Amino acid sequence: MIKQVSWADYWSVVAAVCAVYYLAIILLFYKKELIEIVSGKRRLFQTPAASATRSPQPAGHQSSPSDDVNITPEEKLFGLTNQLMQEINPVFGNEYVKGELMTALKTVLRKYTQLKGTAFQISVNNYIEMESENQCSVTLSEGELKELWHG
Repeated sequence: MIKQVSWADYWSVVAAVCAVYYLAIILLFYKKELIEIVSGKRRLFQTPAASATRSPQPAGHQSSPSDDVNITPEEKLFGLTNQLMQEINPVFGNEYVKGELMTALKTVLRKYTQLKGTAFQISVNNYIEMESENQCSVTLSEGELKELWHG
């Protein structure tokens, strides 16, 4: 029976099964996005001009007054949070004891006082708590996390 199936038939069936499988996966996991694209609420490809205004500026970037016109306060805070996360990551790469870790985190957080008291502070605290446990095996209490921001 196997001798009657040619390689071309075999690969055609394999390709058809793979296509059906991936189509089913796309429909299951990306149904909402596909509906938005078909209805026109979302574009399939973002234009370079739109993506340039949304991306946070690099740490060394000097912003001009014209840059700040289109940026909302939330976007500024989001950009600051992204910069903070990039600066905090190397701290967790070192093996610190609890006191040294808190001192290193305080020096980084001291630059980002604008985030204090915002919803972004909560997410940063959650990130610090999770990464300090996972990478440094140090558990920080709620009081210690608040102390980090008061530096």
